Amino acid sequence: GLMSLSPCVHAASLKYDVIKKPEKDSKSMIVDITLNTDGDNINVVEGNLNFSGEVTKNINIAVENGNSVLSIWPKSPEYSSTSKSIDFTGGIPGGFKGKGLLFRLIIDPSTTGDLGINHINGRIYLNDGLGTMESMSPKTLKIGIDSEGNSVIQGESSGITMLWYVIIILLIICLLFVAFKYVHKKDIRI
Repeated sequence: GLMSLSPCVHAASLKYDVIKKPEKDSKSMIVDITLNTDGDNINVVEGNLNFSGEVTKNINIAVENGNSVLSIWPKSPEYSSTSKSIDFTGGIPGGFKGKGLLFRLIIDPSTTGDLGINHINGRIYLNDGLGTMESMSPKTLKIGIDSEGNSVIQGESSGITMLWYVIIILLIICLLFVAFKYVHKKDIRI
């Protein structure tokens, strides 16, 4: 199907790993924000996590970056309750290649409902001596939280969705059709 059409471009990406409640009675949940460099050797990762949904009205989010693959934090990942977001910039001298933890979120929801975590403005800088910048695809995680504080993952989506594949394919078909008509018209005139 269309889902198997993955872009030929390889790029670093973030992944959300939701770890269920640490203690039985606790309503808090853990979300590990992990990085996959997809073969690139990178120096710096930066971005913004935006939080949305009813749950954000009264939420407590702690961020731990002690076990991060990044060792230097020019902009430490801290949750801002005013902007309902986390801005971060982290780096590692000599670069990092592979999969590893960026930071961990400990989320204490005090209300039920939906929680969305959206990674935007993600950028990585390659450890190539030039500091080449590459954008990361936006990624969204949707979690539903019930009255017992149980979290249900409702889905994770990437920047390129099914709709975009359909639009791109339709554009290609239109371009081919126009090109074919133009070439065909030229042949008749000769």
